[in-house]
Amino acid sequence: MANNDVGLIKRASDYGAYMGAVLCIIFFAVVYSTIIPQLSILAIALIAVIPFFLFWMMRRTRKVSGAYTRLSALWMFGILTFIFGGIILAAVVYIYLQFIDTDFISRQLGAAIEIYKQNPELVNSETLDTLTKIYESGQVPTAIQSAMSSLWSVSFFGSVLSLIEAAIVTAASKNNIGEK
Repeated sequence: MANNDVGLIKRASDYGAYMGAVLCIIFFAVVYSTIIPQLSILAIALIAVIPFFLFWMMRRTRKVSGAYTRLSALWMFGILTFIFGGIILAAVVYIYLQFIDTDFISRQLGAAIEIYKQNPELVNSETLDTLTKIYESGQVPTAIQSAMSSLWSVSFFGSVLSLIEAAIVTAASKNNIGEK
């Protein structure tokens, strides 16, 4: 066991800050892709990089601290990393939607309704009816609802991905795959 172990929560919070930064870049790339369409490619690329980033963090954590060699410890590390990153993302989403672009969700909902109306196959769809009812009744999600939704989504996605990655890292380390 290495002597430079700083603790699971501290390590996850440190890496969570980096994860939060990546998630925020994805958020802004998606938001501004309505203005600069090429940003959607950046968002997709960063989403695709997240599993590799998590794998690197888990491998590094396992290598630096021999205490986290069990699947459960690495899984918890991954979950906490996504939770800490998700908290940063939720704060950014809330600030953006509450104070910077307060009509963003309404505009996107209106744009989705227009796209559905322009497509002859979707004009009579239940989805269009639901979106129209939400838009007309003013039941558009608030900034805090959107922020909390993003936190829960990131946490759930991170939990599932972390389990898979922890299993891979644990199996690879037992077989000394990639170890130096």
